[in-house]
Amino acid sequence: MTKEDKIKEAYGDYWDVLRKYIDEDGRIHYNDIRFVANGAIKELDMIEPELFLKLIYPKQLEGIRNNNGWTKIESEEDLPVSGEYRVISLQYSKSINAKYARSSNTWLPIGTDDRRFIEVTHYKRIIEDKPPIY
Repeated sequence: MTKEDKIKEAYGDYWDVLRKYIDEDGRIHYNDIRFVANGAIKELDMIEPELFLKLIYPKQLEGIRNNNGWTKIESEEDLPVSGEYRVISLQYSKSINAKYARSSNTWLPIGTDDRRFIEVTHYKRIIEDKPPIY
């Protein structure tokens, strides 16, 4: 599914009425929706307007701007540098850690007994938690 498909799905029956007002991240200026389809605000369970921008969007689109931190691999340009990442793989039902080798373009699971290369659809950096200050 594409980003645009998710945005269309979130707006549902209001998509055709509002599509010309919706930006590439599924947001719409509050004034536009208020005058065009006021009922949509309640029915779509919209997130409150961003303070100065006055942009609103359906709650189900929260995180769509950066895909919740995940990079979708659609071409070679999307591949990361060699290293360890959190990945979504077709072979596993949940996200796992994997090591990527750019030179051979291969992903290998970490922390499992599985030693087969895997096919990865999404990845994101593994961010170590900072220790407590006090």
